Amino acid sequence: MNLIFLEAIELLETQNKNKELYKNENDKFPLIYTIISLYTTFILNEPIHPIGTPFPGNLKVTYENGTYFCPVKDKQKENPNAVCKFCIAKQSDF
Repeated sequence: MNLIFLEAIELLETQNKNKELYKNENDKFPLIYTIISLYTTFILNEPIHPIGTPFPGNLKVTYENGTYFCPVKDKQKENPNAVCKFCIAKQSDF
């Protein structure tokens, strides 16, 4: 199995165990977020945020010459709740 996929599963399992992510015990958003992140990355082979997703500073996720670019990927490297670590987008040079 792909090492990046295994790392993604491990990250998402860790996040799922982190109860701080849940607003209450019936909150299903973290589970939905997990499923969508895995599907988008490993099935669709697309970035987790769709093309055109806006970020502060009028920056957006873009697609150029067969590559997806994200303006905030590098800034999320240390965020334990971010799934950017396995997103296929590259850091954009803005």
